[in-house]
Amino acid sequence: MYYYINKPDYSKMTEEQKKEQEGPNLFNAKVLDTILDDDSEQFLQLIQQREDINFEFKLTNYKLPELLLYGPPIACVCLFFNSEKCFYSMVNQMADGIESAKLKKKDRMGRGLAHFCAFGGNLNIFRELNQA
Repeated sequence: MYYYINKPDYSKMTEEQKKEQEGPNLFNAKVLDTILDDDSEQFLQLIQQREDINFEFKLTNYKLPELLLYGPPIACVCLFFNSEKCFYSMVNQMADGIESAKLKKKDRMGRGLAHFCAFGGNLNIFRELNQA
């Protein structure tokens, strides 16, 4: 899965630098844990703290599969790990559902939901996306 690789040297940082370093990583690590557990309730509680619930996923101090290193939207991360409950709980929060413009986001390599469905092997959602 993923593991810690670059623990920063906190002894050389100010409190502000520590918060800046840890904040996004801690939040995204929590989100990733809920995705891996497919815990849709905890997942929704976390993502609703963000202005855009389909935010760019980024962890700088964990080793991740290479496909996740290019800032995929969080919906794509759900599909990569085959977390259907988390994915659908996010979709249900969007006014247009599976056809929402928020779900059209791509990573920095131009890959979107269909790509991450394929990577994760989720044919059911892949078929649904193609019908939308």
